[in-house]
Amino acid sequence: IRIRRRPDYWAMNQRRNVGTANFDVLQQIVVRDENLEYEMFKKGDLDYFVVSRAQMWVEELNYANIKRGLIQKRKVFNHNPSGVTGVAMNTRREPYNDIRVRKALRHLFNRELMVEKMMFNEYLLMDSMFPSSVYLNPNNEKVRYDPQKALQLLAEAGWKDRNSAGRLTKNDQPLNIEIVYATQGFERYFTIFQEDLRKVGITLNLRFVTFETLVKLLDERTFGMAHIGYTGEVFPSPEANWRSDLADQKNTNNITGFKNKRADEIIALYEKEFNFNKRVTLLQEFDGIITNEHSWILTWSAPYERYLYWNKFGQPKGIITRIGDLRDIPSMWWIDPAQAQRLNDALRDPAIQLGEGPSDDRYWLEFAKLEAQGNPVTQ
Repeated sequence: IRIRRRPDYWAMNQRRNVGTANFDVLQQIVVRDENLEYEMFKKGDLDYFVVSRAQMWVEELNYANIKRGLIQKRKVFNHNPSGVTGVAMNTRREPYNDIRVRKALRHLFNRELMVEKMMFNEYLLMDSMFPSSVYLNPNNEKVRYDPQKALQLLAEAGWKDRNSAGRLTKNDQPLNIEIVYATQGFERYFTIFQEDLRKVGITLNLRFVTFETLVKLLDERTFGMAHIGYTGEVFPSPEANWRSDLADQKNTNNITGFKNKRADEIIALYEKEFNFNKRVTLLQEFDGIITNEHSWILTWSAPYERYLYWNKFGQPKGIITRIGDLRDIPSMWWIDPAQAQRLNDALRDPAIQLGEGPSDDRYWLEFAKLEAQGNPVTQ
């Protein structure tokens, strides 16, 4: 997809637009395979790449073009609200309609091990539907890996007998569950989950589908558990995701079938409240209600994004906006002609070094500190 910039845009000189839209042409290429996307980036077919795997960031980004500075790596910290990610459970269906089963499954998802061993402690465990934000309820229960607690909850829900194969049963029926997912890279975490469930007598089927199929299953409510993520919001609007009257309607974002009278009351109050501090208080209570329904196996979040890019761009301080993400790149960066020429020279001459540059960019965190101290800050 090629997008050309209009040179006669009527609002080009408005203050909010000055310095943006610096590329005359943007070319967007759809690449469905992340590994292929990375190989295309290394060849120079793509200008930037978002690193989603901690292992890659920690162990694999030490090849010549990075060490010489032809490719820059940046971990950009800002205040972009973290969205909720994890495994959503369809509470309209058995066995997920029992909160004890849902909570037990959360206790069997060993996030601590995954973050430590597979993600090099690069992530924070998520215990809220509004992670890393002022709306997070600090009193939310911190559900951690605990097989014994899980078995206790399952027994209370009636899953306490075992068949000849050692599988947990209720009314002579084994406990078989399924996760559908569209991100193949997440499969390595689900196989750990699958093995831990097998140890306690639960069979987990893993079903990889296209994103389009996943959305269809969610919209039609024809799933048991689904791996999904939502982007964060600076000013959350819970109505679309959690209102009770949407629970039994198809094609809405209330995918888990959540219903709660008090939550509906909070939504109504929140929609009419203009005082920011009161809005925060309302959403913190709301967060406590929905999180403690245990309809999500929450995963993890990070207060940053990790980028690789060819060293030919000019950038504003902070790389992206204070609450932005990778979508800021096409609108805020520009080609630096001198830097682009140095990159071309370095591609021809392996002796030329462009410098790695700092790995971490914490401009917006420092900005917030100065702001909190009442010091004037300029961009």
